[in-house]
Amino acid sequence: MKLYKFVILLVAYFVFPRDIFAEFFTHTFGESPDREAVYFKSVSNGYIIVGSSIDSTFHTRGYYILKLDRQGKKVWEKSYPDAFSVYTNGVAVLSNGNIAILGTHAGILYSALAEVVLLDSTGEFITSSNYPPLDGWGTSGAEILQSDDSTLAITIYTDGFVSTNYYSIYKLNSDLSTQWTEFVAYDGSLLNAHSLTKTFSNNYFSLSYYDTYYYSAQPAYQVSSIRKFNSTGSVLLDSLFEFNCTTNSIASTINNGVIIGATVNNFGQTDMKLIKLNSQGDFMWSKEFGSYLNETTTHVIQTSDGGYALLASIIDPILPNQNDILLVKTNASGDSIWSKKLGSTLNEISLHIEENTDSSLAILGSTNGFGNNHIFFVLVDQYGNIPCNYSVIAPIKYLCSSDSMVISLNPIPGPTDTVIWSTGDTTSNITVFETGNYFATIIDSTGNVIETSFAPVFFASTPNVELGTDTSGVCSNGILNNSFVGDFTVHYQWYLNDTLLPGETSTYLYPTSIGTYKLMASNYCKTDSDQIYINSIYSLPQQPTVILPPIDYVCENDSMRLLAIADSTFNLQWFFADDFNWHLLNGETDSVYYAKHNGVFFIRVTDQNGCINYSDPVTVTYDNVLPTVNAAGPSSFCEGGEVLLYSSPGTNFIWNTSDTTESITVSTPGDYYLSYIDANSCPKVTDTITITILSKPFVTLGPDTTLCNTVTYLMDAGAGFNNYLWNYGPVSQTIALFSSAQAIDTQNVIVFVTDTNGCTNSDTAMVIFDVCDNIASTGLQSEFIVYPSVLSIGECLTVKSIGKNNTLLLYDFTGRLVYKNDYSSFSYNYLNLRQGVYAYQIISDGKNQLKGKIVISN
Repeated sequence: MKLYKFVILLVAYFVFPRDIFAEFFTHTFGESPDREAVYFKSVSNGYIIVGSSIDSTFHTRGYYILKLDRQGKKVWEKSYPDAFSVYTNGVAVLSNGNIAILGTHAGILYSALAEVVLLDSTGEFITSSNYPPLDGWGTSGAEILQSDDSTLAITIYTDGFVSTNYYSIYKLNSDLSTQWTEFVAYDGSLLNAHSLTKTFSNNYFSLSYYDTYYYSAQPAYQVSSIRKFNSTGSVLLDSLFEFNCTTNSIASTINNGVIIGATVNNFGQTDMKLIKLNSQGDFMWSKEFGSYLNETTTHVIQTSDGGYALLASIIDPILPNQNDILLVKTNASGDSIWSKKLGSTLNEISLHIEENTDSSLAILGSTNGFGNNHIFFVLVDQYGNIPCNYSVIAPIKYLCSSDSMVISLNPIPGPTDTVIWSTGDTTSNITVFETGNYFATIIDSTGNVIETSFAPVFFASTPNVELGTDTSGVCSNGILNNSFVGDFTVHYQWYLNDTLLPGETSTYLYPTSIGTYKLMASNYCKTDSDQIYINSIYSLPQQPTVILPPIDYVCENDSMRLLAIADSTFNLQWFFADDFNWHLLNGETDSVYYAKHNGVFFIRVTDQNGCINYSDPVTVTYDNVLPTVNAAGPSSFCEGGEVLLYSSPGTNFIWNTSDTTESITVSTPGDYYLSYIDANSCPKVTDTITITILSKPFVTLGPDTTLCNTVTYLMDAGAGFNNYLWNYGPVSQTIALFSSAQAIDTQNVIVFVTDTNGCTNSDTAMVIFDVCDNIASTGLQSEFIVYPSVLSIGECLTVKSIGKNNTLLLYDFTGRLVYKNDYSSFSYNYLNLRQGVYAYQIISDGKNQLKGKIVISN
């Protein structure tokens, strides 16, 4: 049966040991107004709350996660920023402690992309995945659950083509890859809510709500779609219900059915509704709960006693546009047992509820009644109470600004106990004068600490209306304004000749006709009013005109003459406006004003009735940009370099170098500046730029060197340089040179060095690896003789070979083999060779060598 009044049970407070009550609390978190929560999950050692926060680097919204212990104390919090905003939709905690956040990530091509972010138990990032796994489709997260095999099940909204927008369920593997996916519901309505739950038999029920359902022969209204899937994704149930309410929450029951939370509209007043379906999806019963206030259902669960807990937001009965959190408990038949309201005197919105293993209930909401802390988290016992040895007695919750109230502790702490109020007071009772959430901390003689629940108190401003003189004439754009401004609790209403003016509910009014105007202000403190008779509506004076010379810019140290065309009988006043404010120009009350700086200027005229009008604003632009010398490169560079100097476009350029071109190229150090006439015909003298020439580093490899080709030579470029580069490849300070040639080997060595200024220099040296005479293997010189060592072109070379298997090889200065012959006896040879130096090599039995040098002259 339908209940319009809550059944409220008075629950007795028993005397329990103090440490039992330490787990019950009301806390707020966030410490910054940009942090918000949307969902939470209970874990064995506390609670995981997820939401979003603003990142100070990217100035976008990122994931926010908060870990609490079982006493509601913060353990850690973390944020995950991104260059694109993300929005949290839900969280699941796996059996291994990992945390999976379902979110919606703004993409590059599309504004939304569903994703799951996997974190470890300490909130450290593990991995993430998008669904679908590409940035080319619009999706958003809806619900996330831990499935029976410690993997995940999620539902997402897919924004494809208009005809195929739909919700779908994804079954995910432990690595976030997709195990299976199935269609859940179409999106064919302006209002579409979605929820998902898992039963004890490991089946899934999905709920989709349609304000208007178009996928039938005739449009249907307030339709709920219920679908059921088994663990492999097969559809077991697909039903549509017209419950005549807005469904938004679904939870499993102990008999593998579901309980649905909804909001019903009863002739303009919203109430809560529970709907029960069995495991086959058959309708069992529905129950409604309501009061004279509006309630909006948020979440529903079944509790361990077989009943149900229904979470909602309810309008505050005193303060307009403010809400409280409402918790309703029913039995297994859906009949109300008790209800509790939670929150401060300002606005709280309910978000999520869960039951703990000890039958206590954890509740998440949002609040603006605790300063910057906007995350509201409450843990109550199975009766909705926050039991404590002490309670704060506040006789009245809503007071007026001129009031005060004594709040006290009950019972009164003992003489050895220490009391510390949230105000800093240390007595058992305190007097409060302003809005706040007051609580006390009691420390007994043994050191036990007990914190009371808070007592919210709100002081509203007292309405006051003062419109000025009783009779007045006003200008046609004149305004009637209340000189006192109250807080949001004060309601205003204007009347003309005792007739209500619909929609005129602000503190001011623009009168349009003569008559008696009355403003009435009221709240729960009192009602006040004032009235004024308007006997005349005066026309505005003719708008003045400001004339200025036909030039675009004013040169520095000049002024621009502004002339106002206005009635000479009017009072005149010039104004200057910047980007944010008007500034009255003191003493400037003539029709002419000389502007001496950039800005927007206008004039006000006031007639004999005090009515005013303003000219259109005119802009005065001064050519006061500082002229500069610009360098097309660094002003400090290495010796041998140069840089182009230039300034703004113009004419009549005169550099301090006597150049008259628009730009100059300089390669010598010094100060440079110029004068010129700019594009606005204003003379300019630039600032000065200093050009610095950096000396090249000094490097030397020493003189050219000749040495035997059997020697290794170490060449050193010297210490103190930042970088070295040899033409042979190395980048070290030194390089080892050697020759593998059989003849004379000439090596040209180049090194490039760079100093700390980045300046580079180089040096070159020649190293000649010569064939040294009289370097012979032991015993070979007497067996093979080549002579003479110097001969003319066409002269005979004599070779004497005593042994056999001797070979003579002759190389030119490039190392090219030019002659080869085998010898076993005395021989004369005519060599057709050019003038030059040649090296020879004698090979005996393929291994013993004799080297030498011959010179052929002309």
